[in-house]
Amino acid sequence: MNRSMNRSAAHRTSLLLRLLLASALGMALFGTAVVASAQPKPTDWAASDVKGRSVDVASYRGKVLMLFITSAETKDLMQPITEKLVLKYGNNPKLAQVTLADFSDAPLTWKAAESASDTVTKRTAGAHDRTVRRIQAFLEKNGKPPIPGLDRKLHIVIDWEANLVSKYKHWDTEKFITVVVLNPQGDVVGQWKAGPAEGELDGQFEPIYQAVDSTLGN
Repeated sequence: MNRSMNRSAAHRTSLLLRLLLASALGMALFGTAVVASAQPKPTDWAASDVKGRSVDVASYRGKVLMLFITSAETKDLMQPITEKLVLKYGNNPKLAQVTLADFSDAPLTWKAAESASDTVTKRTAGAHDRTVRRIQAFLEKNGKPPIPGLDRKLHIVIDWEANLVSKYKHWDTEKFITVVVLNPQGDVVGQWKAGPAEGELDGQFEPIYQAVDSTLGN
């Protein structure tokens, strides 16, 4: 009887060990698969926006990311871009937006003010807040509902050394805005430049829409 009980206990112990081993192996394989699916891309980066919030390009996996590369000289070109985008896509949860502000050529007085008291970041954060209010007012004017939580959905990241914008093909940021579209896997599917010349910006919207729509599956 004792031998039979011992064999039964040993069998149960052996079975339990095999189940634990299989479970551990499955978890290891699953973990490997997850890591493999989130492998870093050459265009990945992480930084803080002007509101002090973390922006990590890799965290947008699963969404279409529209990245705008601009500068102090071309910031005014963003308004017509933003207005057209919010009218077309509204509050699409599959679409995200980040603006990279290339300040690598900013005056030394800017850099001194930033070092002393974060002056440039604070002023840019104020511009961010004004942009949010302007977009909501623009939507209301056009009979569209406001976008909930818009403040947290828009990000402006200052790139003082152009380390981030250099990860993308970009044109002279003092003359052009560069629009970059990344797919849910984090790959760049298209880049366009738009300058202040009359009609130049309008001519870029159709290919941008096509890239975004095809990537969204529309």
